[in-house]
Amino acid sequence: MPAFVCRLANSAFTIFVTTMLAMGLTADAVAQTGVLYGLNHNGQVTVNASILDSLKGSSWVDLVVDGSDRYVLRDDGRVDKNGLEEYKIKCKDGEGDDLDAGLWVGLVEKEGDIWALSAKGYLAKNGVCNFKLNQGDFFFTKLFVGETSGTVNTWALRSDGALFENGTAGQKFQLVGGPGLIPPGSPKGTSAPVDGQASDTMWMSGAVSSDGRVYAMRRDGKVFDCQFLATPTPWPGELIADLPFGSSSNSATLYADFAFTADDKWWALRGSGKVYNQDNTLNASIEFNGNSSGKQIFVELLPLPVIPGTSTDTSFFALRKDGKLFRETQVSAVVELPKSGYGALALSSEAPDLTNHKNALPVVTKYDVQAVTGTAFSVPILATDTDKPLSELTFTVDESLPPFTEGATYNSMTRTISWDLPIKGKYKIKIEVDDGVGKIVKKTFKIVVRDPPVNPAKQVKPRAAKIKGTQALVGVELVLPLQISDQNGDALTVTVDDTVPPFTYGATFDSGTNTFTWTDSELSHIGSYTIQFNISDGIATVKRKVKIKLVSSLYIF
Repeated sequence: MPAFVCRLANSAFTIFVTTMLAMGLTADAVAQTGVLYGLNHNGQVTVNASILDSLKGSSWVDLVVDGSDRYVLRDDGRVDKNGLEEYKIKCKDGEGDDLDAGLWVGLVEKEGDIWALSAKGYLAKNGVCNFKLNQGDFFFTKLFVGETSGTVNTWALRSDGALFENGTAGQKFQLVGGPGLIPPGSPKGTSAPVDGQASDTMWMSGAVSSDGRVYAMRRDGKVFDCQFLATPTPWPGELIADLPFGSSSNSATLYADFAFTADDKWWALRGSGKVYNQDNTLNASIEFNGNSSGKQIFVELLPLPVIPGTSTDTSFFALRKDGKLFRETQVSAVVELPKSGYGALALSSEAPDLTNHKNALPVVTKYDVQAVTGTAFSVPILATDTDKPLSELTFTVDESLPPFTEGATYNSMTRTISWDLPIKGKYKIKIEVDDGVGKIVKKTFKIVVRDPPVNPAKQVKPRAAKIKGTQALVGVELVLPLQISDQNGDALTVTVDDTVPPFTYGATFDSGTNTFTWTDSELSHIGSYTIQFNISDGIATVKRKVKIKLVSSLYIF
């Protein structure tokens, strides 16, 4: 497993959080920071809250990431790698005939191999169905991985609490959670089913602590420490928590996920958004906003792992099915993934493999300049690309035509067009930006240079360049100068309302240099923003609106 990749369980979230930007590194330098993956039921795979793949069919159930490679499991056994089908798992009998393996429920990565588990207990390694675990009268619900006794092991959890290690036919643990519950609404006289058959009594989640102890949780909130004892076999484990539940099988009441944070404390997530931990098993430590609505049920508990060389973060995220991701200490969602129906997430420290991804073209900001004869101006060529760092884009400016033949210059290092002594006239500058993969993006900057008024007493309103098509990337600094001019030569002042987004998200405007600057590292701020600049010469005020679209990239988190 590559550095900084942590797998918590089937449909779990691998979280890697670092911020190279805080160290003052450039956009190119952060191209290899962590990328956040998500998977919904319909096969949309997201990276950093943008859709990367749209896979065929529906009923996609799990996702794991190994370095730059992403593997996605569909319930019929199809596994896609980096957006294309890699194989379809088929289990065969001794005669070579296909067997009914049932629905596939989980996917994990173990030391470079991809393992999958079916509800009937079939266990496949890299697409080959090698093991058959004892199904009995139950079905398998969870596949998770962790280091136990110095060895990285896979653990298959059966709905009645049986736990199987590394494909061994006999279970190592047989957890006992108490009598089965009678589902609400059952006819009078209905007898209680055995553990693992009623919805409330199914064992649905498990995790391994840092000291190698295996834990499991039942949907009604019973938590067991399995313990490694020699006898008896299988060992029944020890009940360590009986979390608040009641008799209702409402999906918001049931427990959804169980995991350890970096301080080795276990936490349990309920469908309603209530979260309990080992220090407080009677009262919820946190209550996120969720309800019994299918789209607002919480499905995953996502701890932040230990990152070598950084301080330990013992917090976590909680994922709601509609794609909203909540942080331990915040009430509102911190990330909102596109579409809904989420159940699996992952994160890797390596940029995703984009071999099969449809190339995204660069987005280039267009400046239409308003200038005055003899008054210097400069404008930048701004471009962003969601799947290419800035260093891989090529900028070309046609300098064979006016205004360059009249004294304008282009600095290829800073990608800035300047003209110290503009000459009256109308000009067009042709610009090309090439990402080396798709078609070249072409833009034309229009420049209008006017003389001062013949009658100095005639008051002319200030003018500002039209700025269109500005795209900002999450985590990358945007520096956007406002080019303004005044034919009367009056001193100009520019004001903005800094009480609204994106200024409340950290954006600033320097009235001394008339420059807007914004670096936003929050995926939750993705969206479009309109900024109104008010330009005044002391007599008249003109307004210039600039729209900025904040999007995420496929290589920066």
